[in-house]
Amino acid sequence: PEYEIWQSAVEAPAPQWPLTKAELGQIMLCKPEPLPDDLMDDLARCCEVFKIDTRMELAHFLGQCGHESGGLRYPVEIHSGSNYEGRQDLGNVHPGDGVKFAGTGWLQCTGRYNHQRFSDYLSSIGKPDPKVMQLGKTYTSETYPWTISGFWWHDNKMKSLIDEGASIDQVGAKVNGRMPPNGAQDRRDYTTRALKVLNGEAGERILDVPYEYQLDNASGTGYRECFSSTCAMIAKYHGQVDSDDEYNIIRA
Repeated sequence: PEYEIWQSAVEAPAPQWPLTKAELGQIMLCKPEPLPDDLMDDLARCCEVFKIDTRMELAHFLGQCGHESGGLRYPVEIHSGSNYEGRQDLGNVHPGDGVKFAGTGWLQCTGRYNHQRFSDYLSSIGKPDPKVMQLGKTYTSETYPWTISGFWWHDNKMKSLIDEGASIDQVGAKVNGRMPPNGAQDRRDYTTRALKVLNGEAGERILDVPYEYQLDNASGTGYRECFSSTCAMIAKYHGQVDSDDEYNIIRA
């Protein structure tokens, strides 16, 4: 059976990485050095187990994960998930489900339904993990960021969609649930960059820009200051400021 094949793959030593840390860094616009080996190993297992085995499909997968996670910066949704309360289309039928099962993993898998499907999958391969449903996003985002993303990808038949020639927007719409998808241009940029890197067409990044984390801004409204923090990174690169907090003081 198919699940038995997946189980043997999960238990085997980590397969060869589908791309290098430098290439993943180019796609995600992050420094490759901090990317841990176990993150790369998990990606390799994810691609092997869920048969993400062509450059086109891998580029789409990484492109969507890149957008949803802000370049592998957010393995759990920034918003609390309170807006998902009572969303029966997501399987959120109990009070608190919206927050507990908000977006998780690099693909931001959302809702009780998707968590339950993933939990059932783990049980089917002889690796039950009750914490998936007991703890929800806080656990899955740390323990299974690639695996839960790859499972959703497989469970929603993304390979067939891509093999049929779906556009980046069509793939994004399947992930996001609307057309055009939220952040359509950002999804296109990540996926196009992934295609270029995987096809050996991408050069070195022009700027090695330091990263500023918007959610720890002293203002307390960092969740609304993504553009300010982005500008601060450029200013910091040129030696004009030391942090996004300093940039915000100047901007004000």
